[in-house]
Amino acid sequence: MLYILTNDGTQKTGSFDAKRRAKQRVISFLLRHNFIYPGKKPWSKTYFIWLGKVELKHPAQKITLQEYIEVVHECSERLARLSEQISLAVEEWRRLQRLRPFRLYGVFL
Repeated sequence: MLYILTNDGTQKTGSFDAKRRAKQRVISFLLRHNFIYPGKKPWSKTYFIWLGKVELKHPAQKITLQEYIEVVHECSERLARLSEQISLAVEEWRRLQRLRPFRLYGVFL
C-alpha cells in the first residue's frame, strides 16, 4: 500500500479511502432505514454502543449492518498495521542514513 503525502502534509492510503467508504456505507444504510445518531461525535465508543442497540425489522438487515460494521473495524486494523510497518521502515531508513557519511565510495591506494 502506498502512502501519499498531500499538500497539507497529511498522509493518505488506499486503506484510508476504504475505511472512509466503509463508514459512509454504514451511515447510508442507517439513513435508508431512518436511523440518525443522536450523539455529537460519530465513530466513538458510544457510537458503536448505539449501533449495537439499533433495532431493525428483518434479520437480514441486522446481518447486513453487522457486516458493514465489521468492514469498518477491519479497515481500522489494517490502517494500524500499515502505520506500524511504515514507522518501522522509517526508523530503519533513518538508521541507515546516519551511517551514510562513513561509506567509502572509492578507495585509492
